[in-house]
Amino acid sequence: MAERSLDAQVVVLRKTKLGESDLILHMMDASGSALEAIAKGARKPTSANSARLELFNSAQVSFARGKNLDIVRETRLLQSHEQILADPVRFATASVMAEAADGCIQPELEVPRLFPMTQVAFAAVDRSQEQQAPLLVAAYLLKLTGLLGMRPSLLTCAGCGEPLAGTAGGKMRFSYGDGGALCGECAQVLSTAPVSAAVLLRAGWLLGAAFEDILQASAGAEAWDVLQLAHQWFAHQTSLRLRSLPAFHSLCGCIQAPSGL
Repeated sequence: MAERSLDAQVVVLRKTKLGESDLILHMMDASGSALEAIAKGARKPTSANSARLELFNSAQVSFARGKNLDIVRETRLLQSHEQILADPVRFATASVMAEAADGCIQPELEVPRLFPMTQVAFAAVDRSQEQQAPLLVAAYLLKLTGLLGMRPSLLTCAGCGEPLAGTAGGKMRFSYGDGGALCGECAQVLSTAPVSAAVLLRAGWLLGAAFEDILQASAGAEAWDVLQLAHQWFAHQTSLRLRSLPAFHSLCGCIQAPSGL
């Protein structure tokens, strides 16, 4: 396996305090792999890296080899997100995305499409309105699991592959353990949960839609139920608990988990 370059384009997902003034940066590099490094003095107000390596930023970083972790040597800011940092709802939205990505990626396990998708997602959050937040998070969770090989079947039966028939106000069946939505015949032999056809249709659209298109669409009455579906799918497939999600629900006015899928 080729040795990792000392230069990398990264997006910052998480920061951990180290000592009095240093930070451990948890990042995603351009290959979609996890990368960690120490930014010495980054917590000092006079440090140039303090702003360049803020959460959700994209940067070109040069590293020096360290004993355990590489050390940030030089940085060049590529994309910052002042609107996210200045607004609690946008910050909570991006935090859920960053936590989900950080929990899934691994060192030297490449998922190349994940890096540009995450950059585009953060850029969309920068320009979003509060009512769009649940759909943006739902879209990211669905797309993330899809890129990791855990794409849910939302518009065709996960059992037999046939297109699903149902009205927007009707009820369908969904299996988190068997791949997604199911037709009536397949649902008889698999463990399922009820879900409205409207939620499935919106989730299926989110999975394939560009983030720019999501910003132009109305949130819809089913937005929080779509997020619940996406989160439960993500949690079942990855076994990860998103600690940032309760704060996101609270800030967006959805203190209790949605029901009535």
